[in-house]
Amino acid sequence: MAKKLGLYYLPEDGVALQMRRGALAARGADGAVRLFEPRVHGLRTILLAGHGASISSEAIRWCAREGVSLYVVERNGECMALFANATFADGRRKALHLRQKQFAAVLDPCKRLEIARKIIFAKLGTLELHSRDAKALRAKLVSARTLIDILTVEAGAGAAYFMRWRGIEMRFNKDAPQHWRVFNARAGSFLRGKSGMSPARHSATPAGACLNYAFAIALGQCTRAIIGMGLDACMGFLHSPKPGRLSFSYDALELHRARLTQAVFNYVQGRAFKRSDFQLSPEGIVRLSPLVAKEVVALVLKEISFKDYVAGTRKIVKWF
Repeated sequence: MAKKLGLYYLPEDGVALQMRRGALAARGADGAVRLFEPRVHGLRTILLAGHGASISSEAIRWCAREGVSLYVVERNGECMALFANATFADGRRKALHLRQKQFAAVLDPCKRLEIARKIIFAKLGTLELHSRDAKALRAKLVSARTLIDILTVEAGAGAAYFMRWRGIEMRFNKDAPQHWRVFNARAGSFLRGKSGMSPARHSATPAGACLNYAFAIALGQCTRAIIGMGLDACMGFLHSPKPGRLSFSYDALELHRARLTQAVFNYVQGRAFKRSDFQLSPEGIVRLSPLVAKEVVALVLKEISFKDYVAGTRKIVKWF
């Protein structure tokens, strides 16, 4: 466990979180049990990254009482379930009023367009693009009349931003594939998204896989912030509400992507990797080993505090 961050990362399959005499009991696949006593455990975040985990209802209540965030994460970042710090919906008058404003803004085409525009304006301010590129993108954003126009500007900004990182090299031992050593794009040209997802979600390189995993963890933090404020994580502005997608969480994530990207590239350039640090699926999708996944999680939690995610969400709320 990373004591400084309060992170407990469980990558094994078949782990269980249960209660034992008032303490949280984490049982590994090998049967070994680790106990966390209330109030003195030092935990802030628990991540279950394996498959087949079981969590008792009392363990969930314990995490809520102790202020411990509990995530269930797929290693490739495609799917994430999370339990926020509260186990019930926020029914306070203030929270209900805020949700009403959110829904009204999403359903108002003009209001939604302007909020989406402001999200991208805020994102552009974090990218540190060349002044000429930034000026051109802002001009296009001002003249955008549809959500498609705004998404086109966002795509152009992302392409210009990632050109900065193109050619970044990673240090590997001799048995790693050559195309793993240099970053060119988040996804390979032969990979396509599933169920309408962006192909960038399926990385063909280790650097892209680290980025995807970092964004998945940060997305959970955004969702925590959104739910904690009594908002709906699915009703987004830039990202259209779709079944199964945390659209508003993705909106909030846009404000933090540049900072996360910088941190990930600093990380991948700062250490030497082995071929076994990454796993390759039959489809050519690169995924992180448990060790590297844990390091990326710790990096994300250290780089951006939860207060920063709350502040980013509040910025968007002001535009309602």
